[in-house]
Amino acid sequence: MGMPLMCGRARPFIVSPIAYPPDYLASIAGEPDLHPAPKKTQRHVIQIALEWKQMLATDKGLTRAQLARQQGLTRARVTQIRNLLRLPPAILKTLHTITERGDERRYPERALRQILLLKSPAEQLRLFRNLQETEYVRRNLAQQSPLQAQNLAPDSCHL
Repeated sequence: MGMPLMCGRARPFIVSPIAYPPDYLASIAGEPDLHPAPKKTQRHVIQIALEWKQMLATDKGLTRAQLARQQGLTRARVTQIRNLLRLPPAILKTLHTITERGDERRYPERALRQILLLKSPAEQLRLFRNLQETEYVRRNLAQQSPLQAQNLAPDSCHL
């Protein structure tokens, strides 16, 4: 039971207990966690789209709307991700083989969607190669000393 802090005609009230997570008290007591949460692995959006494509192919009763509900996404987002599978096979192969942690950030989904807007597969491949080269240059600049990187960096406006 709680008591009001003010004096006067305020009546006592009932306080409901705070619902702590099951392992909260053990965690603040310093006891080891017997059931640690699994580590999330970052996957590229193309790998997710390929997984969904396989799920939809194997389970004929599964619709995109049901898949969206399973994943906690909207149908539009599922369609947006699945549309990336329209990229040329050479690009899909490169993106499907991403295994190193952090490499999924080298090819952002937004850039891939811009590539997808081009009509010609040759133009799409050219732009993707350009994206790869840009990342290659950026990584090499990061590995060099700041003075070397400044000399090799693209020209900027100097006043």
